[in-house]
Amino acid sequence: MTSSPSDYRLARAHGVAVLGRLAVVSGLLVVLVVVLAALVDLPPVVWVPLAVLLGVAGLLTAAVAVRVVRPPVLLHLDDDGFRLRVLRGAGPTTVPWAEVEGVRHERLSPGACLVFVLARSRRTVVPLHLLDGGTATVDRLDADLRSRLDRAHGQRPLG
Repeated sequence: MTSSPSDYRLARAHGVAVLGRLAVVSGLLVVLVVVLAALVDLPPVVWVPLAVLLGVAGLLTAAVAVRVVRPPVLLHLDDDGFRLRVLRGAGPTTVPWAEVEGVRHERLSPGACLVFVLARSRRTVVPLHLLDGGTATVDRLDADLRSRLDRAHGQRPLG
């Protein structure tokens, strides 16, 4: 029996924080260029790179704003296994269910985490505060993981 894939997205709060910092930097850059234009008579050779820099800052801010509206997938589950995206340093990022020996909640340095215990003494750590949706998402993820692991290891529900 196959089940549909599940995607768990990155919390919007992280994108908003990046967008805020980027908007402040872009704003300061615009103010700097305006003050520079008012005080110094610069040749066009200097204005063109400044205009390009402002354009790039604007495009970068727009790209981050789009990621806030539609956050990227952090954790993807399907019948084959799981894929962790966006997060670096969390351990193996693409793992088949056959290699997952267990899943547990632990409190580590980033806070409450979901820890995938893998074969060959490896593990993948997902900080739960990075998941969009809070406690309801964590509960849904726990149930989803339980059913996928049971199915992958040949276990059926009682009853």
